[in-house]
Amino acid sequence: MFKTMFLKDIQSIRPENVLSQEQAIEWLSCAHAHSEFIERNKDLDKEAFYINIKTFFERFGIDETQIFRRGTVLKDLTHTNWEAMDIFKIELDPRGISNEDRLAVYSIEAEKVINEFYQNVMEAPANIFHVTCTGYASPSCAQKIVGSKHWGDRTQVMHIYHMGCHAAITAIRIGLGQTEKGKSTDVIHTEICSLYLDPSLHDPEQLILQSIFADGFIKYSFDFEQPERGFRVVSAMEKIVSDSEGVMTYVQASPGMAIMLSQGAMDLMSEYVLEFVVKDLKLALHELKDCVFAIHPAGPRIIESLQQLLRLNENQVIHSQQVLFENGNMASATLPYIWKNILEDKNVKSGTIVISLAIGHGLTVAGAIFEKI
Repeated sequence: MFKTMFLKDIQSIRPENVLSQEQAIEWLSCAHAHSEFIERNKDLDKEAFYINIKTFFERFGIDETQIFRRGTVLKDLTHTNWEAMDIFKIELDPRGISNEDRLAVYSIEAEKVINEFYQNVMEAPANIFHVTCTGYASPSCAQKIVGSKHWGDRTQVMHIYHMGCHAAITAIRIGLGQTEKGKSTDVIHTEICSLYLDPSLHDPEQLILQSIFADGFIKYSFDFEQPERGFRVVSAMEKIVSDSEGVMTYVQASPGMAIMLSQGAMDLMSEYVLEFVVKDLKLALHELKDCVFAIHPAGPRIIESLQQLLRLNENQVIHSQQVLFENGNMASATLPYIWKNILEDKNVKSGTIVISLAIGHGLTVAGAIFEKI
């Protein structure tokens, strides 16, 4: 028998440091120039390289008209005193510190976030799903909070790792199977994308990625009791596109994680998203005109492409654009930020159908249908 699950209580934590996109691009340009300066044993016209790389960021990167500001937990990005850096110790290595050391930083910062989320929580959830693609530790921050709260006999922890943009849809799918009547499931996203900026890589693809990613932390809950405010989950689904394993990849690298997006990826994504919406989510194009869309903004072009493909007006995608503008791409945390934005928008009335879409490596197309309460 179908169980009606509700998504509710969406809470976010803003990273400690917020940079305007102009400030972020300036820092990145300085970091790239200094990295190349060290790589070449200081045999470089550093100022000329800085001017060139900043020009390349302005040419290939995402500008302040599309992303206004981004958040990071790293104090490194607030100054250019290279000798005082914690992560970007370019004086010692043009790439910064090792993977092992970055993961240690991730563990500390994720633990701070989850402790803040649960600071005043006394009732144990039945499940905690910890979602991330930017750092791993064992025991995880979710396991540690369960241990410190003495919830071990009441709360199970599940890790949803390394799935990227579409992981929030995966959390919904698992929640539909794991959440029990009368009990709740909490989902926590801790994404620290800024840990993996690499100032030694100057190719256009990397400049695009470094100009868009940011840190994001968000928590929400599932249960089967209808809340005063939230979403009714109608359906959730994922589909792996055949013969697409080389289109988008996300792998361990040195340092950090490396994303690769092949040429022609956008066209392939668009082709399969249309099929996914019509065939798998079973929505006719004429039915979409009254829906609101939560599209994971891997970049501005994704939103624009799907808007044209699905014949959507500006108001239908405005929440995705707003979250990208105010926060950047926060990997798996981004979709829940958009859900929160829609939930708080009084212009989106109760009963409105919300269609959430994301594309991840695999190549995976994922979607969910909600009804706003």
